[in-house]
Amino acid sequence: MSGWLAEYGGKLIGGLATLLASSVVVEIVPIKICPWTAFFRWVGKKINGDVREKLDEISNDLSTHIHEDNQRNAKRARVRILRFADEILQGELHSKEHFDEILEVSDRIVVMFEGQIMGVFSGKNPPIEEISLAMAGK
Repeated sequence: MSGWLAEYGGKLIGGLATLLASSVVVEIVPIKICPWTAFFRWVGKKINGDVREKLDEISNDLSTHIHEDNQRNAKRARVRILRFADEILQGELHSKEHFDEILEVSDRIVVMFEGQIMGVFSGKNPPIEEISLAMAGK
């Protein structure tokens, strides 16, 4: 055994000295090297890969659904506004709730009287009195 110690003892002491010196250097240097974080991140991506793909697919489907729903709602609002305008032209009377509903879905209100535009108003907080006067031709 003394032959082994004589042969490898110097290398063992040199290796320990190198390890000790490198641990002092690593501790003094503020750079953090953490291979475990990268390893666990890689393992997590491998384990959850199909879940992430499914989540991305669901997210894309949801975005498509929201876009289609917005388009459908906009079309319904246009139909309601056009129907309301046709009813007004035919002389049908409407309640305040009908007017409020149309004002709620409108971003702009154009008032016509006897074929002439009497005013253009914002759909956000519309001035009801001014709209009423414009509807009467004043």
